[in-house]
Amino acid sequence: MPEFQFRDTPMSDTAMLMPALNDLLHSDAQSASPEEAAVWLIEQLDDESMQLTGQHLFDFDLWFFSHSPLELGEARRNDGIGAVSRGVSLVRSRVDRLNAIGSPSGQVARGLWVPWEIEYRYETIYQSEFPWGISFVMQGAFLGNPLAGDRGPWKNKRPKFPTAG
Repeated sequence: MPEFQFRDTPMSDTAMLMPALNDLLHSDAQSASPEEAAVWLIEQLDDESMQLTGQHLFDFDLWFFSHSPLELGEARRNDGIGAVSRGVSLVRSRVDRLNAIGSPSGQVARGLWVPWEIEYRYETIYQSEFPWGISFVMQGAFLGNPLAGDRGPWKNKRPKFPTAG
């Protein structure tokens, strides 16, 4: 993929972020396997949990995010619902945090701005129909989480420095 080229003119806010976008485009974000993408997303949620609460994800949440919900069993169904809701909150917080610091992002749906590093990995697991719980969490975060009362897709604020959309 070619590098973006700029003229010798004052750089706009978007152009100032292009080196970061180049780094992202040449990274392994787009070439990650579904499992690598899922693990990266889970690590982001664990880091966001540390940022917000000072604690890592609950052991059950880590297990649920990295396994098929079919392995859960009916007896732990409510635990799985709680894990999805906690995960959805963490995804949305992480997206907003990365957008606020100027991570390369774009409008992926009407009213929804997502950093590309998250979007590429989400698309990887979504398109492959990856069976881990993290897939349900990501879908709930972007498409709406009816278990928490969402009535439609999530919308967030346009980032200060969007790179596309």
